[in-house]
Amino acid sequence: MQFYCAMNLLTNFKYEDLFVLFKICDIYQFMTILVIAYILGHLISTTSYYLIEKLFIVGIKNLKDKFTNNKSPIPDLKKMLDSNKTPNLYKIIEKKFLELSNGKYSKSNMRLLICEVEENKPSIYSTALVFLTFYGMARSIALVFLIAFIYEMIMIIKTQTFPFYSFIYLAIGIISLLHFIRFKRYFLSQIINGFIIK
Repeated sequence: MQFYCAMNLLTNFKYEDLFVLFKICDIYQFMTILVIAYILGHLISTTSYYLIEKLFIVGIKNLKDKFTNNKSPIPDLKKMLDSNKTPNLYKIIEKKFLELSNGKYSKSNMRLLICEVEENKPSIYSTALVFLTFYGMARSIALVFLIAFIYEMIMIIKTQTFPFYSFIYLAIGIISLLHFIRFKRYFLSQIINGFIIK
């Protein structure tokens, strides 16, 4: 009963409830809740990375590239940089990357660009980190609500009832997915700008 009350307080949390929470459960129960929440957050983040960023997004991008020449909404560094506004930007990055590492730039080297900006342009990297945090959060929220929507669809088939709120899950999932793509694009742009600025 005490654990149930504590979980209720956490889901509708206010700062003044913190004192009530300490009265209801002892420090061990409170720490257990925090550790479980921390681990659950990491599990959701890791799962969303592999399911949404690696499989779903990259899969859609590859299919779109295969069957159409239209511009994909998924961030692609070379396509982002080969626009009319920045026709030589990708070549500038390749040239600077060659000077730094004596190798040709590829998608797998993006981590080196990030490390370069983190070390030499900390103010630009701090802004990029904000976008990184937002796109990670949006990706995780998208996963949670899309799984909730799939669960509701399974329950609809089983129970033959139709809860209208299940489409709210779908809407939040899609909106979060779009925010993930937008913030990832901002993150890449910030890193690229930091890398090429002298």
